[in-house]
Amino acid sequence: MKWFALFLVFAASAQERHIVAAYTRQGNRFVFQLSAGAADFEWASPSTFRFRRTFGPQLPPPSAGNAEAVEVTVDDSATEISFTTTYLKATVRKDDLRVEVRKSADNGLLMRDVTAAARRDGLISWERLAEPGVHFYGLGAKTGETLNLRGGRFEDVIPFLLSTAGYGEQHMARGRYDFDLARLRKASYRIDLQNSDLIDYYFYFGPTPKEIFEERVKATGSKFAAQANPVRFQWLLEQSLSGVMLPAETMSQPIPVDLRKRLDAYLGAYVVEVHYRGCPILHPLPVQFPRDPESDKHPDESMVGDELLLAVGRNVYLPQGIWTNLKSNIETRGRQTIQSTDSPSVFARNGSIVPLAGSGTLELHYFPKLGAEFFLYEEEAGDYTQVHAAPAADTVRLEIESKVARDYTWVIHHVEGVKRVSTAEGVTLHPVEAAAELKQKSWYYDAQHRNLHVRDQVSAGQDHIVKLSF
Repeated sequence: MKWFALFLVFAASAQERHIVAAYTRQGNRFVFQLSAGAADFEWASPSTFRFRRTFGPQLPPPSAGNAEAVEVTVDDSATEISFTTTYLKATVRKDDLRVEVRKSADNGLLMRDVTAAARRDGLISWERLAEPGVHFYGLGAKTGETLNLRGGRFEDVIPFLLSTAGYGEQHMARGRYDFDLARLRKASYRIDLQNSDLIDYYFYFGPTPKEIFEERVKATGSKFAAQANPVRFQWLLEQSLSGVMLPAETMSQPIPVDLRKRLDAYLGAYVVEVHYRGCPILHPLPVQFPRDPESDKHPDESMVGDELLLAVGRNVYLPQGIWTNLKSNIETRGRQTIQSTDSPSVFARNGSIVPLAGSGTLELHYFPKLGAEFFLYEEEAGDYTQVHAAPAADTVRLEIESKVARDYTWVIHHVEGVKRVSTAEGVTLHPVEAAAELKQKSWYYDAQHRNLHVRDQVSAGQDHIVKLSF
């Protein structure tokens, strides 16, 4: 009888630890039946899910459920429930609701709850894996000489975290969030949530930061924050890494005034892109160059969009590629730190087209030798003008698919030996002796800077091609 009584006690305690009793499926949403509290798991896409757990009696109403149906394979074992999509395998333990996420392709580990969430004295806490070598960004956190948050403690933060392990997490429940990323010996970070009884977060698989932002905007939408008063440059980077979408007026504050006045078309394209792809206009180097080990060591520089590098310090790290200083037109190879004579300074990346407002014309600055393209959003047409540059052997093909009537001037940097400039129809454009003499269907070669200027007028709806022969 004594042994039987002990068995009953053991069985009862085991049943209490077995939190998840069963689940039901409602489209992309899986609702768990718990011994205490409530929880659900919902797929927003094959790369994104939302997990919610409350220590109270019931969850808030679920999301609208407008996402397309996600194909999910479910494996329900005695100890855990696994959900597998094209990209992810997410496993929830039945005894304590710990979550683990792996890639479907190679079973590579992305995220794992090291401890179960516990609620004591109004504080919910749990720990997640932080493998050696993984870097973390975001949280709106004030950083120092590096943008990597690992090794720090951050209180009352923006609850969005980027990990170089290949995922982002965004916490949705109201409350105060503190993140402890200083737990190096334990290889974990701790999340503390005050003033809430609800855990509610999105998990976004990238694997790159830009793809994480794109998953995020598909799941939660986009909204620009209010324009900020003059702010320090590093704060802009910290906000961008935290997914805060600041307006172009705020983002462009550090850009030299003379250049800022010419960037309306360039920045306008990225304002539209923010709504569709979710990546803030400023692309801190870890976002643009996630595989570069130097990228997070430079909190005084950032990409503005994909084409321009903005540096506010004198020591400028240039990532991989060839870079042109927009003021001096000097080319420099990347993967090195240089001394800049100007602060701030702006560099264009090889293989890019940068539209800049000129005198009565829109200048399309092309930096060869790689091919390039740019999409200009035309608000009045509700469509994109597309510009392309394609080098091949001793020719370059320049194409404008314009949605509006406009005067354009191609500015091709770092070229020499121009023999002929013509249209696709075989019409030869004629050279002029000075930039001031440029007019429709003419070109000018600036020998001092090795830049070729080609001017022409393009009608709305016209696909206009110019060929350069060297």
